[in-house]
Amino acid sequence: MKTTIFFFKKSAWCLLLALATACSSNGQPAKADDLIGCIKKAQVENVRESCNQMGCCCFTDLDLAEFQRSKTADVVAKELRSSGRFKSIIAAIKELSPQEWGRLRAKALATRRPTWAEQGSISCSGQTNAGRDAEQMIAQSVIALVDEMLK
Repeated sequence: MKTTIFFFKKSAWCLLLALATACSSNGQPAKADDLIGCIKKAQVENVRESCNQMGCCCFTDLDLAEFQRSKTADVVAKELRSSGRFKSIIAAIKELSPQEWGRLRAKALATRRPTWAEQGSISCSGQTNAGRDAEQMIAQSVIALVDEMLK
């Protein structure tokens, strides 16, 4: 799995750079919608990019089984819990009205790349069904953490 993650991280370097500020301090005050960037960053870091159907180049059912066995989504939430930036995002979310939080929560839960079938082609902009499931688990785990921290 470590080789897989290393390969994935190397191939997604540009995307990681774009998302890097979402869950890290960049000198800007945290905004509630930074939550979406945190989820995307965690997904990119933990779910291998799927560019074609070869097992070495996509997130497979075996990858999903390992993802579940190692409780990766729970590990992501545990790491975020101790992040100062994430705590700042939670503070910003607390300032939202219930309706605004409801909209942001729904958007966050739906945060994932489309499957190849949904986009109608096999390309790096999409994901396998297994990859979609893993990305969805990360989003759900992060939202469960937010719900817990809002209490």
